[in-house]
Amino acid sequence: MDERQTPGKFADIGKMDIYLIDQLQKGRINKGMKILDAGFGRGRNLEYFVKNDFDIYGIDRNTDYIREVSGKITRWNSAFPADRLMKGKLEELPWQDDVFDFVFSIAVLHFAESHGHFKAMFDELIRVLKPGGYLMFRMTSWHTFELSEKTGSGMAEISDGRRYMLDINTLKKEVARKGLKLSDPVKTTNVDGLRTMTTVVIQK
Repeated sequence: MDERQTPGKFADIGKMDIYLIDQLQKGRINKGMKILDAGFGRGRNLEYFVKNDFDIYGIDRNTDYIREVSGKITRWNSAFPADRLMKGKLEELPWQDDVFDFVFSIAVLHFAESHGHFKAMFDELIRVLKPGGYLMFRMTSWHTFELSEKTGSGMAEISDGRRYMLDINTLKKEVARKGLKLSDPVKTTNVDGLRTMTTVVIQK
């Protein structure tokens, strides 16, 4: 990471997702921006931002994760505001429209339970994003993944359990319909034929 452009030390990155590091290196995430980690889990993508005093918020529906990550934040940066972590659902975000400059949701949206549930979460993430802001998400998808048949529900049993699978062509149509823009080529990694993970970056 180029420390002339991005604050902090390489060690601060911790276990951050490599595609999120890519967004940092591209200059799409900067100090002064308001950032949301939507579904922060055990906090692996929060560490760098908390240690370097970014204006970052997090939401997750799991109370145990909130308690665990709150303890980590105390060690990472005791001055970081504790109320930045919230309990809630991605389909019912508590913020007003057009709040965040950058929103990321990594390995979360594939826990959708239906097409409607996925759309509700996606629409909320776009709603709270400022015009010109970026949404980045990673999730399982059908792309390059060989199953006996593609289900109409979007759900599939894979190595990790039952997951919602992104249909990239359907997503592209929705992006166009909403007047959004795909900022990067859609990237998909096939993990040894067990699952595929697709990374999407959208600008509002």
